[in-house]
Amino acid sequence: MSTVATLANTANVIKRHRGAESVEYIDAKRKHAAASIEAAIRKNLATAPPLTEDQTERLTALLRGGVQ
Repeated sequence: MSTVATLANTANVIKRHRGAESVEYIDAKRKHAAASIEAAIRKNLATAPPLTEDQTERLTALLRGGVQ
């Protein structure tokens, strides 16, 4: 099982036992989201040509500031 799937399962178990408002569940969802985003970035970068400096800066800004 992948790390992303394991983190999703962990979050679901915590939600069932602690509730959707629990700090533990929110933290588990955050970890799952980060792992999912990281996996997508790695997958795309593995097959894409090198990014330009401008593209790298735009993506970095997204990660630092969130979706706008």
